[in-house]
Parts: sequence; structure tokens; C-alpha cells
Amino acid sequence: MTFNYHSTIYGAGPTGLVTALALSQKKYNCCLIDPKTEDIILSRKRAYAITQSSRRLLEDLDIWSELSPKLSPFNNLKIIDVRFNQIVSLDHTDLTNNNRNVSVIGWIIDHQSLMEVLFHKVNQCPYIHSYIGIDISPDKFLSKFEIAADGPSSYNRNRKEIG
Repeated sequence: MTFNYHSTIYGAGPTGLVTALALSQKKYNCCLIDPKTEDIILSRKRAYAITQSSRRLLEDLDIWSELSPKLSPFNNLKIIDVRFNQIVSLDHTDLTNNNRNVSVIGWIIDHQSLMEVLFHKVNQCPYIHSYIGIDISPDKFLSKFEIAADGPSSYNRNRKEIG
């Protein structure tokens, strides 16, 4: 049996889930594939810095309000270039005018907290068909677009020779 979708997204990390949500907002049927289970994906130990442009995207996708209580804001960012012995310090006054309505430069969020919200949104969406934790052949899915959000050395990137 073959399934037909607008887009097939390989990888259920932050990039894959946000991509699926963005496409579904336009009412495109998406297939989301990851051989790892949701529990394995959630268990990764990392954190992310959320920028102002990411905030605007997450607002557009109606995710920001759920993420807000889980975020830790930061007001300053120091960039140190050890090769040239240069330091640049930034704060919210360095942001563009359309980002100055928020008094922080960015936020930090734990991987699990971010992913729980994203998975919740994905699981509620009728336009996203998830095959998470299932080792399924990509050949079973026909789609106009294939999106490899499963890492730089993934099977799908190698299969399509896109590196």
C-alpha cells in the first residue's frame, strides 16, 4: 500500500516538527517519519536558545503561549572570538525596532520541554500523519516534497545524495 501526501518530513526533532506544523497551517497533508520512539526523542539532553525571529515564527504557529512558561529569558549576550581576541556584548537595545517590544534578547528552553509542546501540537493536527517509532520504508510514501530534517549524515540525505 502506498500513501500520498503533499510533503514527507524525515525526522521528528525540533526542525521536523516545526516544519510539519508550518505546512499543516496551510492545510497541506504531511507525513512525519522517524524510526525513534517519542520517548527516545524526548530523552535527549540538550537546550536551545530561542531568538526573536524564532519567537515570531512560534507565535505565528500558535505555539508561543504554551512555551512561554517554560522559557528562561536572557538579557545579555556576549560573543567571544578567541582567535581575534574580540568581544561583542549585546542587549535588547541592539535588536531591530520590530523586536524591541520584548525586553529580552532571547530565551533558553530545555529540549524535553520544547518537544513536549511540539509533539502535543503535532498530535492534535489532522493534517499531520505521524509514523514515529516505526521503521518504515520511505518508498511507501508519495509526496511532492521530501524534507530531510533527520541530521546531516542521515539515510535519507544519503539516499537522495544531498549530503
